[in-house]
Amino acid sequence: GRFGLHNGKPNDKDNLSEKWEAMSLVSVLDPKLPDDYFLFVANDNDFLTQDGFQVGAPYKAEDGADVDTMFLVYQVTLPNLATN
Repeated sequence: GRFGLHNGKPNDKDNLSEKWEAMSLVSVLDPKLPDDYFLFVANDNDFLTQDGFQVGAPYKAEDGADVDTMFLVYQVTLPNLATN
């Protein structure tokens, strides 16, 4: 895949998670692009880490997996959103 990312094993830093759970829309704040927004999409790593913290204690995934939490950012045009 592009940029070395993949989906599935191995569970490493280039693994794209199967669940993208958080989204947020923010204006680009450009008067020349009043209908443009940044769409932030994020996932968690489902505790697939070797350097985690859970229930007040350090945590390591048993299988050695180490998957980063990731954020994707898109610039999108959504006409008339601000007027709705």
